[in-house]
Amino acid sequence: MKDIIINGQKQQTGCENVSGLLTEMNLDAETVAVEINGVVLKKSSWQKTPVNSNDRIEIVSFVGGG
Repeated sequence: MKDIIINGQKQQTGCENVSGLLTEMNLDAETVAVEINGVVLKKSSWQKTPVNSNDRIEIVSFVGGG
């Protein structure tokens, strides 16, 4: 297991990449943006971007409204 920080909260994960982390968290990839260690990631890179111990990850969900 890897110790990471997601949106300021310590968590553990066994996921190898960002795509797997979002699946583990039951998040819809179509409605989120991801930043790791200050770098905003393109969706096309999520599958190949590793999740490492001590990564600081920010996940922002888009919400529609009117």
